[in-house]
Amino acid sequence: MELVINPSQEVFNQLVYLSGTTHEWDHQPYDYKYYSENYDGFCYFQFVLDTSENFIAGGSLARWDVKNGDPLYSIGLFYCKEEYRGMGYGKPVFQKMMDIVGEENCVLTAAPSMSQKYADAFGFTKMLPYSHMEAEIKPGKVKIPELSDCYTTKDWKDVDEHELEAFDLTICPRPRKSRMRSWFQQEGVYTRVAFDSAQKIVGYCAIRTIVFNKLCAAPFYAENEEVAARLLADVMKNISDFEKFEKLFFWYPAINKNMESLLTRFLPEDGFHIQVDFRTQFTKEILPARDDVVYSVASMELVINPPQEVFEQLIHLAGATNGWGHQPYDYKFYSENYDGYWFIAVIDKSKGPSENLVAGGSLARWDEKNSDPLYSIGLFYCKEEYRGKGYGKEVFKKIMDIVGDDNCVLSAAVNMSQKYADVFGFTKMPLYWHLKAELKPGKVKYPKLDNEYTTKDWKDVDEHQLEDYDLTVCQKPRKERMRSWFQQEGVYTRVAFDVNQKIVGYCGIRTINFNRLGANPLYAENEEVAARLLNDVFKEIPNFERYDTLIMKTPSINENLESLLSRFFPKDGYHIKVNGRIQFTKELIPSRDEVVYSQACSTHQFN
Repeated sequence: MELVINPSQEVFNQLVYLSGTTHEWDHQPYDYKYYSENYDGFCYFQFVLDTSENFIAGGSLARWDVKNGDPLYSIGLFYCKEEYRGMGYGKPVFQKMMDIVGEENCVLTAAPSMSQKYADAFGFTKMLPYSHMEAEIKPGKVKIPELSDCYTTKDWKDVDEHELEAFDLTICPRPRKSRMRSWFQQEGVYTRVAFDSAQKIVGYCAIRTIVFNKLCAAPFYAENEEVAARLLADVMKNISDFEKFEKLFFWYPAINKNMESLLTRFLPEDGFHIQVDFRTQFTKEILPARDDVVYSVASMELVINPPQEVFEQLIHLAGATNGWGHQPYDYKFYSENYDGYWFIAVIDKSKGPSENLVAGGSLARWDEKNSDPLYSIGLFYCKEEYRGKGYGKEVFKKIMDIVGDDNCVLSAAVNMSQKYADVFGFTKMPLYWHLKAELKPGKVKYPKLDNEYTTKDWKDVDEHQLEDYDLTVCQKPRKERMRSWFQQEGVYTRVAFDVNQKIVGYCGIRTINFNRLGANPLYAENEEVAARLLNDVFKEIPNFERYDTLIMKTPSINENLESLLSRFFPKDGYHIKVNGRIQFTKELIPSRDEVVYSQACSTHQFN
């Protein structure tokens, strides 16, 4: 027995025949030539015997390169002859393929019985939350229904190739124009492209003949069920003696809920069968594809600075699931008070403005005279049902493209800190984490305080004196920004003075969503100053005790937080946990974190 690479056509033909017989896999002998000529790298591995029927086990590995991107490997046709299963011949074939893949991303489609094994043994752990289905229909039972004239189709050769490529890129973000053209040109492939009344492409379908007198649809994309019906009808009519084929196969993501509805328009109940068939699994990251393009959802779109309604969706979702604290007016504040601002989002164009958010992120630029700009990233969030599909990565990549080689900062959740460092270069960070304290205003008990420190409303304080103090905490000037922050609705701010009328701290507490409050910021030279500030601001807030929660975010280098809170609240009146870390890409900008009892803003400020 011998492990060989790219054996003869006859050996490949054995695999096509065997897998078609036992598993009904959809191939043609010419696929060997197609794979080797149309991918950027291709290897076919096989264990063989020195006999005329010498196939034992085999597998196919292709590499897909893309400009300015990492390669993607794909594994297919991994098969072992039945009498040799369980004897260890398949594993060396698979291991040889994985040795070539190395540290790059790789994808395969796993049968349900093999899915967990591929994850556990070979690292194919990144997978979509849904399986792919197989629909098998009987062409002899097809009755083409009456269809509307809303959509028309053309043979693919009569369609502008750039227009077709542009549509294809809305489904698969990796360019494949030449590969698809070669696919359509093969013998026994019937392809039509669908257009709406404005002559915009809305789908295409290719059906090809495969071994054992069968057909398969590969691929079949349509913006809605009516488009799909028109494509299916017109391609079926193109195929000579269509009804004489034994079967036609479709493989589609289970997220498409309308496939069965489509088939019932063409076939009786006993004319088709649907079952779970496989799962798409990656080793490093899921590459997004518009899996729900077939029959319902319109395209996802990356937009910059979308309407207010999109921002409000994000802060509501992030507040409900992650506890993040914001107000709708933050969108206006960020855009008007930073030197550059971008709210980048992926939206689902098929949905209304109050429910179309898929993923989003907020980027602000902070300029300073005679200094390089500092970018900050915040509010990076993906809607739960879209996680793991690559939409968040698309947003983050766009953000980092804007940042370029400049310094950038973000506040990383504990479980994301290492990923931000390893993948995106946020490697400059303090040695300590930031904490999150959640207080219950309804349990507050005001302690007795001495009169060593007093406070004033910020409007009664000399702005230059306040700016001078602020620069001792944060070395980047932000007078105008902080003034705008204090002036917003629902913000209560007081400044602390010692007996010499020297500023020794200040505190701003504001109302945020879900009946909560956020301390943004609380700076104090010592615990007594912090206590005086909290005491006086609490008393200034109408109905303070009726709020559900007050949130503080504190660098753990400040060791006085719990002592401070215990003066105002019983043990069951507050909770402290590790929340995240401040991380920079180029340079850690120092701040006097030991006096920070709560950050100014965890979205776009770092102290």
